[in-house]
Amino acid sequence: MRSIAIVATIALWVVVFRLNTALGGAIDIRTATGYWHGPGTAGLVAWWAVIAVAAALTILLWAWLVRATADFVVHVVTAAAAGGAICWAVWGGLIVTFETPRGWSWHGYLGLAVAALIVASAVVIARGFDVGADRAWGVPAIRLNLLILALLFAAAFLIPMTSGQAIDIMRAWADEGARRPAFALAAALLLGEMMRESGLRLGGDAGHGPTTLRIFRGVTVVPTLVLFVGAVSAATDSGLLVRPWADRWVLGACLTAVGVGAVMALLVRTVIGRPPGGAMAWPFSDSRATFWAAAAAGVLAGMLLGLRPELPAIALIVLLLLYLEWQLRAGTIDQPIPGALPIPFAIGVSVGFAVLVYWDPIVTPRRAGAVAVMMLFLAGVLGALHYLIAWTSRYSWQIQGRTVHIPVLTCLVVLLVAGTQCAPQSRHQARTVPSAAAPMNVEAAVGEWLDQQEAQIRSSGGDPPAYLPMLLVGASGGGSKSAYWTDLVLDCIVSGGDDPPEDAQREECSDSGMSLAARTRRARALFMASGVSGGSIGIVHYVRHRGQVADGSRWVDDAAGREVLAPTVAWGLYHDLIATAIPFVGSNPEDCASGDDWSCRWNLDRAAVQENAIAGRHWNQAPDASQGVTAMWESALADPAVFPMPAPVFNMAVSGGIGRVAESPLDLAPMSVLDDQCRPVHATDDAGATGLLDAADLYAGAQDFSVTTAGLLSGRFPVVDPVARVGDSDRAVPARPPGQSGCLDQQVQTLPSVVVRDGGYVENTGLLTITQALPAIQRGIATWEATHDTPVVVWVLSIDDDPAQLNGVRNPTAHGPGPLSITQRANDMTLTTMTRDALALGENGVACYGRISPQPRIGAQAASGWELSVTVRLHDLVSSLNAEGQNYDRIRAVRTFLSGVLSDPTTCGL
Repeated sequence: MRSIAIVATIALWVVVFRLNTALGGAIDIRTATGYWHGPGTAGLVAWWAVIAVAAALTILLWAWLVRATADFVVHVVTAAAAGGAICWAVWGGLIVTFETPRGWSWHGYLGLAVAALIVASAVVIARGFDVGADRAWGVPAIRLNLLILALLFAAAFLIPMTSGQAIDIMRAWADEGARRPAFALAAALLLGEMMRESGLRLGGDAGHGPTTLRIFRGVTVVPTLVLFVGAVSAATDSGLLVRPWADRWVLGACLTAVGVGAVMALLVRTVIGRPPGGAMAWPFSDSRATFWAAAAAGVLAGMLLGLRPELPAIALIVLLLLYLEWQLRAGTIDQPIPGALPIPFAIGVSVGFAVLVYWDPIVTPRRAGAVAVMMLFLAGVLGALHYLIAWTSRYSWQIQGRTVHIPVLTCLVVLLVAGTQCAPQSRHQARTVPSAAAPMNVEAAVGEWLDQQEAQIRSSGGDPPAYLPMLLVGASGGGSKSAYWTDLVLDCIVSGGDDPPEDAQREECSDSGMSLAARTRRARALFMASGVSGGSIGIVHYVRHRGQVADGSRWVDDAAGREVLAPTVAWGLYHDLIATAIPFVGSNPEDCASGDDWSCRWNLDRAAVQENAIAGRHWNQAPDASQGVTAMWESALADPAVFPMPAPVFNMAVSGGIGRVAESPLDLAPMSVLDDQCRPVHATDDAGATGLLDAADLYAGAQDFSVTTAGLLSGRFPVVDPVARVGDSDRAVPARPPGQSGCLDQQVQTLPSVVVRDGGYVENTGLLTITQALPAIQRGIATWEATHDTPVVVWVLSIDDDPAQLNGVRNPTAHGPGPLSITQRANDMTLTTMTRDALALGENGVACYGRISPQPRIGAQAASGWELSVTVRLHDLVSSLNAEGQNYDRIRAVRTFLSGVLSDPTTCGL
């Protein structure tokens, strides 16, 4: 029962913490709107029940700790921490009950004090049990294992950039049954048991103290604890977001948390249990035969997990739990097992799974999920590192009276650094497709586009339009959340009718019986879509699924709801990381011959695998030459029978943040090397955008990117994706004669290649490129209007994935400097603010500028990353388009504008 009490206490305090986070969100919403997003009577009762039970269990566990040690300091400090935590939870409950957000600041200060007391409790407990005296902590591999566990926990729950995505990944476990949570649990148990066995063996022959042995047992629990805290957090947030709680996805998240909690209780029992003394005669010994037999069994298990995860994963969970229980009852849980069976078995499982990852880098990781992939990889690598350190420990030297061993970890770090610095630039070369089309002059493109729009309107009959609409769209960055939100909004303004989404299970707007001609007219009015990162991926989905847009059929969830994180993580760990450790050995994603497995296994990097996952292609396919950015747009522009598409602009950041690169069918920028000592060269009649390079200017021949490649080049966020080399020359072409120096001249044809990463590093909304292109767009409009009677009206729409209360109460107040404000400098938000201000002021002839953003909510929210659970797709993003939301009237205004029937289009309806 004690293990159940411990697990229940952990779960309840996780719930309290998530409730506290939701309370902060409710206070923010009240500040913006004046509306208090309370939990209701039933929710308030549940809130206080959680606080009461958590407080009771905490007191009970503190009493157990008091009986376990006579150290008075431990008693006092832990009592202060427990009492402070209970006061903090009660204070939050009182704020909710009496709706008194003014106490929120002091509540936050109390939370910091409680966190400090908890850290102090850990320190005094470690001191009281003399944990630091054990020589095991001096072994580098043991310290590395503990560091890995700490990083796993921090990445999942403490680091803002990753914690939201990690929790939503675990929320998505409920979307596909028991497969992914079972696989992740099996991987976590395997990782924990391998670390325990490794620690017992590498700690030395002097033996360990009883507390250190308990810690080694606790190591087995930590990977599963990460999953448990994540599952409870996901279930709590889902319950806060979705009403009623009978929603199938909420129930699935709750059942997942309960299942992981049951495994946690069994694990905690092995930590706090008292094994009988004595030893056991094992039927095997430390031998090569034992090692290879365990490793072979692991390879078989890893391949079964990769092929059919459900039953093998459950079988492995049961096997590992029985193994731990058996060791506890036999009294050998604190002793290394002969043959170190968990270590070679873990290596074998990782290798067997790796074989299937190399067989199909998209399908296999998707079966497992990103969490299981990462834990299986760590189990294999740390297991191999155990043997490497054990082998090198045989060799030592005496230096000034100290025994020195081979610094294995240092050597590996040096090897990885050397691999990153000495790798050929081609290792992450951007993949291109041949192209017969060149980027168009912006003014000429505007004139041709207006001719086509006018011709399409005339062909449908009726009176001449009072105006021709031109909509310029900026799509902000934010991973799959941005992509999904961008696609929802674009589908609604082009293909949607006046009705909101019918219910939470419908992923797009109702078409209300719209005709193809009506949809085509709206789509024809979109001239440019400028995207960054996830917004670029949303634009990719839209232009690739124009057939479904034209039909009014559902497509957003199938296109943008596809999980693309696990393939990226798996290929990054099992392929790219290994390739990084091989300096000077070259590979080139462009050398992957479409359909050739072996050339693609060697040459593709994780970005290319993710690109194929986004596009729905087989993993070993080259980009589709028929989907080149320029060719697709010019074909849609020239052929009235083709459903229209906007001119896409995919914004990338030059590594280091000194400028941008844009892939577009329009000639936007002069020839420049982003050097303030040299004047840019107008080799063509470009739009004169500054601080920007056209991707076409970086290639000597007629090369283009497929839309999917270009979209992901705009979204190469560090670590998840590598940087990319764009261009095929290291020098300007033609090059300067030897001995001559100077700036570029009119003879330049190709600029030197650049290394690019996520476009959000410079500006994250896509609006900056729009404002820079607007002068050329207005010149094109003026030229066209000089020979036509119909005026052209320009609107700019920002599809922003950050939740914002667009119609809220604004009460500007003064703010003092933050504690680290001296370190803050101008960044992407500086450019975004300047750009939005210019658009709002109507500069460059913009008649209307507005934003469409998800509704601010408490509880589960779509996170920036590359995986979205069904819960946040439906109840956060889709629900932000319903009739009660802030975006409904804005979307209707855009539809009316695109249809050309606004009585006064110069009056902004956004």
